[in-house]
Amino acid sequence: MIHGAGLRISGAKDKRANGLTGNAKLTPLAYEFTVDEPREVILVAELRGSKGDAWFALGSLRLRRIP
Repeated sequence: MIHGAGLRISGAKDKRANGLTGNAKLTPLAYEFTVDEPREVILVAELRGSKGDAWFALGSLRLRRIP
């Protein structure tokens, strides 16, 4: 299991491969995923750990289609 702050999609079969731990200023974080058929996808911004805080700047979240 990946600890720290990260992004993933709900119901993903693969474990989250990204994560930021420790003290840091605002740090860009990306998560690439594939949708094979039309469906609802929920992006999850989360913190996994026993203590600490994670802040996600809502206005900075972007969803891009990569050809």
